[in-house]
Amino acid sequence: MSFLPEFSIAYPFVNGNGRHSRIFTDIVRIYLLEEKPIKWAYAKLEDVTEERSSYISGLRKADSGDFSEFIKYLQNLGN
Repeated sequence: MSFLPEFSIAYPFVNGNGRHSRIFTDIVRIYLLEEKPIKWAYAKLEDVTEERSSYISGLRKADSGDFSEFIKYLQNLGN
């Protein structure tokens, strides 16, 4: 779904894009796809941790079309 990158660009604040994108993704999964929500992290992604670095690294590669690192990150969380 290409809506999320456009949504994040249109969101006018520095912080919050990730939280809004994760909430939106889970809403789509639960209410439209009848799937369980995604486990995004063990710790809060707002805190600067190694886990956050892995999450952001995967997102940056996904932005350029390579989803493999982000998929691996999510699979390692049990998704």
